[in-house]
Amino acid sequence: MNTNKYRNLWKVVEMLLLLGHGQATVEKGFCINKKVEVENMKELSYVSQRLICDYINSMGDSLYNIKITNIMSTYVSNARQKHLYETLRGSETPVIPEQEKKKPNF
Repeated sequence: MNTNKYRNLWKVVEMLLLLGHGQATVEKGFCINKKVEVENMKELSYVSQRLICDYINSMGDSLYNIKITNIMSTYVSNARQKHLYETLRGSETPVIPEQEKKKPNF
């Protein structure tokens, strides 16, 4: 199944579901945010964790049922670079791990 063509549709459905505050079926998932809440966590982190929790739940609530796809591997490999970019953009002196300092710049 090609999920790329449904990506925009999912964003619209997600926004519509967020509008239904009176429905228990919509609100039952929001309790997960309390479990993963960390002080100073940015909105993008909440959204990312929520998407991960939803995906795990859709796969039968078991990490063993998750199929690792090529696109997942690509996202994971790019996550560190995106994190460093956001860190550099957000502050003038980012904290760079010792391993990153030792890498040669080409």
